[in-house]
Amino acid sequence: MSCREHLAQLREHEQELDRVGAVVVGVSFEESSVISRFAERESAPYPILSDPERKAYRAFGLTRGGTTQVWSPNALRTYARGLLRGRLPRLPRADIAQLGGDFVLDPQGRVVYEYRSEESADRPAIDFLLDAVRAVADRP
Repeated sequence: MSCREHLAQLREHEQELDRVGAVVVGVSFEESSVISRFAERESAPYPILSDPERKAYRAFGLTRGGTTQVWSPNALRTYARGLLRGRLPRLPRADIAQLGGDFVLDPQGRVVYEYRSEESADRPAIDFLLDAVRAVADRP
């Protein structure tokens, strides 16, 4: 799924995430001006931080993918579905090979859930993220 779709899933569960006290933050290697336009266009309910030097990416062990990871069959299907829904792909301005990930940290900053994308359209199921967030919220 694309990052837009992933953001939309998180937005759909915003009330539940708020209810359990989750703090959602996005991180992008794009410049802040690009992020601001993206966040406004996509109605992002969460802050998206700019990390052009990719310090957070390195800290979480996120790598760059090769050609088969960037243009995998799954990624091509994802972009085709977007086209069929009327979403025109934007020309890449940045490193399309940088793979992302999703992480849940507890209040002490320890990683309790990690998902490193194996290809450009690889995201965890929203239920896995919600389960991890609920588990942190249920801790004494």
